[in-house]
Amino acid sequence: MKLFMDTTYFLPAIGVSTKGIEDNVPLKILKEGHDIAISDLTLFELSAIGAKYVASKKMPEERAIYGIRSLTNDERISKVTPYKEGVLPLAFAFRRILSDFIDCLILASAIRECDALATEDSELIGIREQKSLTTIIGGINKNFKIARAASFL
Repeated sequence: MKLFMDTTYFLPAIGVSTKGIEDNVPLKILKEGHDIAISDLTLFELSAIGAKYVASKKMPEERAIYGIRSLTNDERISKVTPYKEGVLPLAFAFRRILSDFIDCLILASAIRECDALATEDSELIGIREQKSLTTIIGGINKNFKIARAASFL
């Protein structure tokens, strides 16, 4: 199964801890035989979070840079642009039911490129049962799943 993984799972790569989430989730997902994809937006978000920690002197700059480079150079992780054919119209449709447009782009990219979205985002998890989600997805990826990464382990 190809999993599109949300930013939260990669925070430890830049040295930011995550409460309530197992360590090394992406590595465990790979060991289970799944493929991983992330958005270019994930790399942007990690950079922004890293910059915040560096600016507040909670993390050395090298730590954030090393983590982001590790992800960009890891050939086991597919990188997905949110500007690929068909993503933006789908993201615009999701904006009617989601408050964060970055989440709309991530969800649309995941639906276009993967079998499932692994996320801890309660708003994204909450929409999986909405009829509007099924209507928007239509025939694009009818077996698409949204769940916490732990459900894929």
